[in-house]
Amino acid sequence: MPWIARENIWPYFLGVLAFFFGWLYLNSESRKLRHIPTVGHSSPILSYISALKFIFYAKDMVNEGVDRFNGRAFKVPLLDRWMVVFHGESYAEDYKKAPDEALSINMAINESLQVPFTIGAEILSNPYHIPLIRTQLTRSLGDLFPEIYEEVVVGCSDLIPQIEEWKACHTMDTFLHIICRISNRTFVGLPLCRNSEYLEICKSFTLDIIKDSVLLNMLPSFLRQLSSYVINRTYRSIQKCKKHLEPVIASYREKKAAGYEMPVKMLTWLLEEGKGEEQSLTHLTKRILALNFTATHTTTFSFVQVLHNLVLIPNVENAIEGFGWSREALDNMNKVDSFIKETLRLTPLGIWQSSRLAMKDYTCLNGTFIPKGTMISLALILRTSMAKFNGFRFLKGDGEDTPSSLVTMRSDHLAFGIGNHSCPGRFFAAREMKLLLAHILMTYDLKLSGTKPPKTTMFGPAYIPDTKAKVMFRKRCT
Repeated sequence: MPWIARENIWPYFLGVLAFFFGWLYLNSESRKLRHIPTVGHSSPILSYISALKFIFYAKDMVNEGVDRFNGRAFKVPLLDRWMVVFHGESYAEDYKKAPDEALSINMAINESLQVPFTIGAEILSNPYHIPLIRTQLTRSLGDLFPEIYEEVVVGCSDLIPQIEEWKACHTMDTFLHIICRISNRTFVGLPLCRNSEYLEICKSFTLDIIKDSVLLNMLPSFLRQLSSYVINRTYRSIQKCKKHLEPVIASYREKKAAGYEMPVKMLTWLLEEGKGEEQSLTHLTKRILALNFTATHTTTFSFVQVLHNLVLIPNVENAIEGFGWSREALDNMNKVDSFIKETLRLTPLGIWQSSRLAMKDYTCLNGTFIPKGTMISLALILRTSMAKFNGFRFLKGDGEDTPSSLVTMRSDHLAFGIGNHSCPGRFFAAREMKLLLAHILMTYDLKLSGTKPPKTTMFGPAYIPDTKAKVMFRKRCT
């Protein structure tokens, strides 16, 4: 095939192998899951047609399963496996109560992202950064507030100038950069959080993992390690990032040795808690990139959806007047909180909750049998009666506690997860989005660029905000 350059032969070779072994895998797994009804085709060959359809019509297929099977679990074909979809209160209880030894979120992440061959097995085998997010980061949000606010102001000023003429800004690119800066102000601090080359590495790392894992998931397990050396995107990103982090880590260690007070940063806590090889430059770099993977694109996707839904929120000004730019001000922005929460209810990151992998044969509370090795997800069902956007749906009433809180997990709001494996960084993400939205409302007038509203699309199970949409900004006139 002279029309295929030698250096480009690997994708074709891997594609042929992926189809062959994927067919064998689906064929064997189909037999184990015959008792669970199917949306789409069940046969080994025709299921690939349904798997391709799922890429573009995932929401329709999941809704079809919910409507047809009346509370029962069902399965949908993906290109590399079957996904069993749970929905309803009883299955939500399984998600909350099943031990990790039965239904594992870490092993599901390991399978979907091929963690051992992308960022490194130790990220999940020793996830010591997760308790640091739940405890140190969450407890320190008050102390971090001035720095987060400063980065919001400076980041917006750099990318969205305060001028009297309308200026169009590409929302996805603009706020991906701003949110990456804000996150890294908390992770590593100044000046690295404003280094454009470092930020590009952090932003692209998410795409590197996704691209690598998609290819690796199409291959049988015995070929993945060898193929990971050929694909190699994440490794190259880690090596580039090490060059930026090395002097920063050295500076932190010098301060600690000299007895100086350490910065309130994730890097400080990683250095304090990491043991043995986790103190190496490579492992610390992987942790920082893993934090960026979980924090940057997810928050950006959610915030861009909020911005595209935006209307004026009156009580932002009242909160600022009463408390100034402070943690207390954000806690009193109930309409901001409700608006963001409603956006996440209608357009979460995906149509189902974080997947679980059955580590052994498991029988659900309602009697559904799940064979070992099965991947399951909990569908986020949107009631028809609540399908219309209402930005103030979650406002709290007089005398109530805080049912409107963005981070509160309820049966009608699972955007941040459920049970013990709910998002550990949800308090930070909520604070980040609320502060950024409040600053924009207080600083700019804004309107959509053009006549067509932004359109959310589906790619597989993921909601993707309009990546081409632009919003017009100008200095606030009133």
